[in-house]
Amino acid sequence: MSVYMLAAINVRDAQAYAPYVEGAIASLGKYGVEVLAASDAPRTHEGHKPWSRYVLLKFPDQAAFEAWYESPEYKAVKPIRQATAETGFIITFDGLG
Repeated sequence: MSVYMLAAINVRDAQAYAPYVEGAIASLGKYGVEVLAASDAPRTHEGHKPWSRYVLLKFPDQAAFEAWYESPEYKAVKPIRQATAETGFIITFDGLG
């Protein structure tokens, strides 16, 4: 079953954050990931929007997410995100089919 990952982030330093984006995208390839959406300008229809960037990825299954998240490639760039952005959450949830 497909698994979706949703991340909510406030980027504090876009220039310093850029290598994270490049490395994170490069790390996705061998895990069968689809980048479904990424936005710095989401529209709020109800409630409030506490985060400035949202990213939605689709993984083949939870094991693929875990393998990517724990991969050496992703672990190499993760500290850049942690140093240059505030991460509100990174969650995964099952798809419907």
